[in-house]
Amino acid sequence: MKSTQNLSHSNLAGYEKSGWIERVGSGAFKRVADDVSWEGALYELQNQHPGIFHIGGCTAVEFSGAAHFIPMCQARVFLFFNARKGLPLWFGNYTKSIATELVYLQYSILPTTWYHSI
Repeated sequence: MKSTQNLSHSNLAGYEKSGWIERVGSGAFKRVADDVSWEGALYELQNQHPGIFHIGGCTAVEFSGAAHFIPMCQARVFLFFNARKGLPLWFGNYTKSIATELVYLQYSILPTTWYHSI
C-alpha cells in the first residue's frame, strides 16, 4: 500500500493506469485484486508513521493471545494515536468500507517513541 517502496511517481502512475494498482488515498495504494483487512491497513499506517498509531484495550489483549472470552460477533477494534498527530484521510476512508467497527482514541500520556506493532 505504501508509495515509498522504491517506486517513482511515474512508476505508480503507470501501474495505476494499467490497472495493476489502485489508489486508496494520498500516498497509499493496493493491488486491484487484493482485499486489505484492517490489520493490513494498520500495518501500513504504522509503517508510514512509526510510534504514533497502535492497537490498545481489548484489541491488544486479544492480539497477545490472552483474551478471556471467545468473541461471538465482530468485536470493536481500539486504535490509539498520539493527540498531536491526526488520522490520515486514506486510513479513515478505507476502513469505512470494512465491516469491523474501529474505535479511535487520542492520547497524550504515552511518549511518542512507545508503540505496539501488529
